[in-house]
Amino acid sequence: MQGANVITRARVSGQMRSYQDAGIEYYEIPEPMDERTCPICREMNGKLFPVSEGTRVTDKLLSAEDPEEVKEIAPWVESSRDIMGKEPKELISSGILFPPFHFHCRGTTVAHMGPGSPGAQDTAERGNSIRLRPEWEPETIRYSVISKFGIKFL
Repeated sequence: MQGANVITRARVSGQMRSYQDAGIEYYEIPEPMDERTCPICREMNGKLFPVSEGTRVTDKLLSAEDPEEVKEIAPWVESSRDIMGKEPKELISSGILFPPFHFHCRGTTVAHMGPGSPGAQDTAERGNSIRLRPEWEPETIRYSVISKFGIKFL
């Protein structure tokens, strides 16, 4: 199962770089919130973090030379009491800003696309709804993928 945690760390590192490349400023921790969700992940659910901080920590992790250094840069949370009620700024200073937060962590991140975010256009007449930029519309993406890779969709 150690491999699952390494894969989670690699996946989240890729997400950070993708958010940065797309001009996303914040990401969110969305936890599944089911019967298997632990108290640590319940506490982290919904927290927003700056992508700039996520990529900074990711870069440090990628340059780490041994496992002990990784533990210092992004430690696992021992107990939900260690993070309870803490604001993202406090968690960032502790190196706790993206999964995995603990062994067997199922956590992930998503781009925070609230009104005014890069990639979204404010549409006051639609309330909190957002509209993707034209280049991010599914048909545009589909055309780009077909053009670049010659992939045919069924």
